[in-house]
Amino acid sequence: MKKILIIEDDVVFSGIYRRKYEDSGYQVEVAVEGNAGFEKAQTFKPDVIQLDLMLARVNGVEIIKKIRANPILKAVPVMVVSSFYRPETAKDAWKAGANKCLAKNDCTPEVALTVIDQLLARDTGFNTEMRKRRSEPNTDIRMKEEEATTANVPLVSRPAAEPAPIAMPKISMPPSSPPKISMPPSSPKIPMPGLPTGMDPLSPPSSGGEVEVTRFWSKSSVETKTPENSHSAELRTEVREEFLKRVPKLENEMRDRINSLIKSKTGPEQIPILDSLSTTVSALTSLAGVTGVTRVAHLSGALEVLIKELQRRPQQLTSSTLRTITHTVDCLTLLFKDSANPSQEAPQTSLIMVVDDEPISRRTVSNALIKANLKSIVFDDPQLALRVAGENKFDLIFLDAEMPGMNGFELCKELRKLPSNKNATVIFVTSLTNFDSRAQSSLAGGNDLIAKPFLMIELAVKALTYILKPKPPAAPPGPFVKA
Repeated sequence: MKKILIIEDDVVFSGIYRRKYEDSGYQVEVAVEGNAGFEKAQTFKPDVIQLDLMLARVNGVEIIKKIRANPILKAVPVMVVSSFYRPETAKDAWKAGANKCLAKNDCTPEVALTVIDQLLARDTGFNTEMRKRRSEPNTDIRMKEEEATTANVPLVSRPAAEPAPIAMPKISMPPSSPPKISMPPSSPKIPMPGLPTGMDPLSPPSSGGEVEVTRFWSKSSVETKTPENSHSAELRTEVREEFLKRVPKLENEMRDRINSLIKSKTGPEQIPILDSLSTTVSALTSLAGVTGVTRVAHLSGALEVLIKELQRRPQQLTSSTLRTITHTVDCLTLLFKDSANPSQEAPQTSLIMVVDDEPISRRTVSNALIKANLKSIVFDDPQLALRVAGENKFDLIFLDAEMPGMNGFELCKELRKLPSNKNATVIFVTSLTNFDSRAQSSLAGGNDLIAKPFLMIELAVKALTYILKPKPPAAPPGPFVKA
């Protein structure tokens, strides 16, 4: 019997995966701390190690390095299941020796099991026997082997060099006719230079590849052509019940921690509160991802990375970041209530506008949105942006408040006069953080404000809060009145 070691500090998350693996014929052990997991690996001698990078006491990357330096474990495949909103995290894992990296908020036990099967099949042929076993009654029905090699699995490809900046689209326009922007029916991946066409998505590129994390707007589970058997359906139901049972407690914990942060005064006082908040949000991300509650998983996953960034740099905890965190938890509360609504899956397209006359600021905002897999159209000319907005409906608009000619507040007032964007969400990005500027942004028709300098992940979280927020149901038509 093949063996899997799970190193994960969220016991509910690891318990769900453990049950899935054991039902599929594997022997499984779990360690809740990195160094303890490394010690257990030397005696348990697993065939595959599943590892979370964001462990409490030691970074998971350091555990991978120790595994690769150990004579007993150096050849054992390591599958990372973690959050990858910070691209450097994925690069560090690959450099340390990880074999596969899966985005936690997009991963399910079915997806992870397919990857494990393929890791073992490449060396042992074990995959064929396991698939045969799962085809029997009361076992898990899996994909055919030839389908598994092309499965759309959320993962990270091994980098060979630093990623090149992604050029944002430039729009040129004759004076007489503003362009009409058409969005495709589904949001394609941003093409990554150096990634060869037809490459096996489970294999890191041999050269010239870039870090690629599939996190948003993708289906988490591997689709099969055979119906789900009763055993898998029972596990899925139990997982969802566990999610719904834990949600109220997790929500209360998040709000208590945020209230404590608001009342706190100094960095040393805030650090343990951030640690506790990080643990709660991490548990929510893991549970939502396993359950398949897509919007909650994506938003809480981004929030988790923002909080961990604040743990590293507590001086960045400002009134602006606290406002962002509070609004994110408010949005999560709405998503909890809406989690049973099948129509509230993650949106496939979002049209976002960024208007800023300063090149570095424009690049910073657009790159922050890319972290959330959101693409934007960028303008340095407010007049040009206004003309384009007259012909296109935007979901989200970021405006610099301080621009020559027409400032952001004036531009927002003009946008509100356009039928296409009178209800668009407008967020001001500005260094003006006093009461007068906030009042001015509200009077101009703005929805929110983020203060410079800001963390890139904070802007990504703020954008996701508005993109993922459940839309209110359409009002029913009024009674017909006969003329």
